[in-house]
Amino acid sequence: MSRSASAGQPVYKYAGAFDSTVAKEIQNITCNGNADVFSGSADALTFPGLAQVTTAGVNAMTLATPKSGPQPVGDDGKCLVVVDTTGNAHTITVAANIFPNSHHVATFNGTAGSSIELTAIAGLWYPTALNGVTMS
Repeated sequence: MSRSASAGQPVYKYAGAFDSTVAKEIQNITCNGNADVFSGSADALTFPGLAQVTTAGVNAMTLATPKSGPQPVGDDGKCLVVVDTTGNAHTITVAANIFPNSHHVATFNGTAGSSIELTAIAGLWYPTALNGVTMS
C-alpha cells in the first residue's frame, strides 16, 4: 500500500498524464493489480490483484512467498483476492508456515462465490477476509 500524507489519502509521485507503465505501477502501489482469469488445474497465482478461478474441476493453485519489506523493494501491503466462480473445492498452497498459525493450504468449500483476500506482511500471507475458505 502507498504511504499517506494525511489520513487515508495515498501519496502519488506522479501528476498529470502518463503512460501505461506508470498506470500499472500506480495499480500495484494501491493494491489493485491485474484482474486475471485462472482456468488450469495447477495455476501459479500472481499478485497483487484479483484472481478469478474458472476451472471446471478442481484447481490446485500455488502462491509464491511475498518478499518481506516495504514497497517498492518488498511486497508488504500487496493484496490478492481469489474468487471461485465455478463452485469447486479449489486449493491454494504456499510454502510451510507462510500462512499464519503454521498453515500452508487454503481450501475453498465448493460454492461459487467463495473467496479469500490475502495481504502480504513481513514475508507472510495474512488472510484478511475469508468467505467459504478454510485454512489448514
